[in-house]
Amino acid sequence: MTQNPMNAAQNTVEPVSILLAGTSTRLMPWINLMMADGRFRVISMATDAGDLRSKLSANPEALLLEGSLLGNYTALADLLTGLQCAAYVVTPAEGGLELLQSVREIPSVKGAYIADINLAEVAGRIYGDCLALRQSKSSSLQG
Repeated sequence: MTQNPMNAAQNTVEPVSILLAGTSTRLMPWINLMMADGRFRVISMATDAGDLRSKLSANPEALLLEGSLLGNYTALADLLTGLQCAAYVVTPAEGGLELLQSVREIPSVKGAYIADINLAEVAGRIYGDCLALRQSKSSSLQG
């Protein structure tokens, strides 16, 4: 039996480190899916803004964030503007398209969604984006 070289390459890829931040109701399904998905390593979870800020010091590659956790747009924008990782933000429904667009314009934000997400779909996007970011960082260090 021969091993598919593509599978061997996938098995050697280090999991994407991710920080999950949101209310406990939102976090439970996120935690369950991400911890069961071998493509990810959940480095921590945060349920309030202060906890989130301190846990960002672990330097995750990705942040999946319930935007309402920060309380208001200014606090959300301040946090996202200073990020060194790829952010995926679920904005509150009452913020509408205007808030969604404002969040999308922040450079660290790779994905923004209103009210809810298809978690499996977003996980695939997070993984793909983070692998591409790794590749571009690797190329820029070599070049």
